[in-house]
Amino acid sequence: MLLKILLVMAAIGVALVALRLALGKSKPPESPRSRSTRAAATPLLACHVCGAMIAQTEAVMRAGKSYCSGAHADRDV
Repeated sequence: MLLKILLVMAAIGVALVALRLALGKSKPPESPRSRSTRAAATPLLACHVCGAMIAQTEAVMRAGKSYCSGAHADRDV
């Protein structure tokens, strides 16, 4: 009796795996973090004064040097 139950459970498991593969859902969904990392990777620049890393889109650029703030850009002049 126990052997029959185990056999039925194994058959159901195999059927579920086959169904999942047939429907194309074998891959786990990507985490939001991995999607956003690939899609929106922004280069980082080091502040010329303090060395802080800041996104290129937020950096203050003066004379070809990058700064983390306007205060550091003014300080280095």
